[in-house]
Amino acid sequence: MQLLKKNLSTILFAIGLLLFVTYQYSFLATPYFWDELGVYIPAAQHMNDAGTISLMPSSLDPLYSRGHPLLYTFLNASAFHFFGDRVVVAHTLALLFAVFVLLSFYYILSNVCSKRIALLSCLIVAVQPLFVAMSIVSLPEMCLSLFLLWAIWALIKEHWLLFAIMSTLAILTKESAIVIVGVAFSFVVIKQHLMDKRYKRQQIRWALLFASTPLFFYALFLGIQRIQNGWFFFPEHIGYLHFNIVGFFDTNWLMCKQFFFNKSNFIIGSAAFVSLAYNLIYFKKANTFSFVVIAFIIISMFFSNVNFYMQRYLLIILPWVVALGMVAIDNALKVFLKAATWRAPILWIVVVVSCGLAISHWDSNTFNDTCDTSYRKTVSLVQQTADWLQGQAWNQQRIEANFPIYQALQEPRNGYVKKPFDIAVNFQEKCKYGIFFKTKGIWDPFTEHSYLKTMQLFKNDFAEVRVVQFY
Repeated sequence: MQLLKKNLSTILFAIGLLLFVTYQYSFLATPYFWDELGVYIPAAQHMNDAGTISLMPSSLDPLYSRGHPLLYTFLNASAFHFFGDRVVVAHTLALLFAVFVLLSFYYILSNVCSKRIALLSCLIVAVQPLFVAMSIVSLPEMCLSLFLLWAIWALIKEHWLLFAIMSTLAILTKESAIVIVGVAFSFVVIKQHLMDKRYKRQQIRWALLFASTPLFFYALFLGIQRIQNGWFFFPEHIGYLHFNIVGFFDTNWLMCKQFFFNKSNFIIGSAAFVSLAYNLIYFKKANTFSFVVIAFIIISMFFSNVNFYMQRYLLIILPWVVALGMVAIDNALKVFLKAATWRAPILWIVVVVSCGLAISHWDSNTFNDTCDTSYRKTVSLVQQTADWLQGQAWNQQRIEANFPIYQALQEPRNGYVKKPFDIAVNFQEKCKYGIFFKTKGIWDPFTEHSYLKTMQLFKNDFAEVRVVQFY
């Protein structure tokens, strides 16, 4: 009985993790969607097909690499090489990253907070719409989150060699991991040297040397890219860098609404926001955990202001927002509730309500990228179109199509069709038939091109696929 009581949190976490995997298992064969369909999976397929599975920039056509570091593509291509380039393989790898994120998060919070905080935080993270959706799509943010979790833990514990390794793996996954360098520099100079006066000059030098390790490897990657591709950064992406005051406030408010005041995590997010504000005002009282976590959240949000922003890019801060909120609520209960026997039940009530709110917002029934499970409705729409097309007598003719239809029809490995179709894009060739996806905020081809009749229309509440015959 004592053994059971001692390990109760770990047992409940294991049960929760098993339920999470069981739920996601039924969606592993879901065909690819949007950016995984258009960029990341084709990149891994081409790398595997060419037999150039490598981290070198020259191993992949820049059209697919877009100048990004290639660790995530390398891992996907390696999985394809050993287990076959099927949808299930890519999504199983994605699910493994999500499982490792939860396992790592549980261990880290057990180590720096308590097993109870670790369990409750993991339960809330696991049911957040963004996390549920991103757990089985082949995008780099979950892999990035895994490496950054360990980099932050290494920073809190001052394990500088581990920090150097994990932060380097993170930046070789995606360059936005450069934020962890800013967090490390802030921790060393502001927290350890100026505030706590724990680090002397020699310690600062060594700490900053390890903290700079990911910069060295990223600079090395860029140098090799300059030699092999003729540029440091993908030319098309240079235009995404921007900064203006109005946009700064708008983007930050959007991020706050998504991660602190969203209906799916309003209770925990609000508590995290109050904790963040309190620690900024009384920064001298901030402990190491709060300082590092808050610095990571703020610097990550600031970086998003100078780059093209999508909600999934900040998946990396989601676990830490939840952890910050749970710690804040737990501390508040210790201060305002003297009867210790009531604290655990109240925490569980908060978690159950928070999980219920999150689950009720899994499907927003809108086109919301991969921020919730509504993306599956777009996949279903495209799948219905592909199934219908495969039974048409004219499907051997060249067909005009837009994204994501042409990606779905051209490559059977993407999970929609059994054989490739002959597809034309951008109206560069005259075709008798056309298939077009349209949703709010996306270019409508029929504003510029007329057609004879609609042959078939597939639609849901927020999108449609129209099959037409041209004049």
